[in-house]
Amino acid sequence: MDYFEVLSVPKRFSQDLKALEKRFYELSRALHPDRFQASGDRELQKQALEKMSLLNQAYTTLKNPDLRRAYILSLQEGPSQASPSAKKSGIPMDLAEEWFEIQDLRMDDPAAAGPRIQAFTGTIRTQISECNDRLRRLEDQYDQGHESVLAEIRETLNRRTTLESLLKDVLQS
Repeated sequence: MDYFEVLSVPKRFSQDLKALEKRFYELSRALHPDRFQASGDRELQKQALEKMSLLNQAYTTLKNPDLRRAYILSLQEGPSQASPSAKKSGIPMDLAEEWFEIQDLRMDDPAAAGPRIQAFTGTIRTQISECNDRLRRLEDQYDQGHESVLAEIRETLNRRTTLESLLKDVLQS
C-alpha cells in the first residue's frame, strides 16, 4: 500500500493540503494506539502503532511538495533514482566556463570580479526559476494523466539541484 492509498488521496503532484490534513486527522483518530489500550490485546496495540507510524510517514511525505515529488518518482522508477541528489547532471558548459573565468578574474582583478559574480548569480537564479516553472508545468501534465513526463521531471529536478549547488558554491566563495 503506497502513501496515497494510505490516505485515500489521488496520486498527483498537486494536493489539496486542507483535504489531506483533514483525512490525516480522521484516520489518526480511528487508528491511534491509545484507542486500543483498554483492550489489553498487545497484538492489536502493536498493529495500531504500526498503522499510525505508516500514517504519519505518509502524511509527512505527501504534505511536503519536494518529498511528494521524490516519492512519486520513487514509485515509478525505484528509490535509488528518486532522490534529487541520486544523479546530478553536470554543470552546463557555458556556466562552468563563466565560473572558471570569474575565478581567474578574482585572482587577477578582485574589484572587477564583484559585478561579474553578481551577474552570474542572477543568471543562475533565473535558470533555477525556469526549472521551477518547468517542474510545475510537467507536474500538471502528469496530474492530467501523462505519466510519460516523469523522465523530464527527473531531468529538470536534477538540473535544478545542480544549479542550486553551483549557486551555493558561488555565494560561499
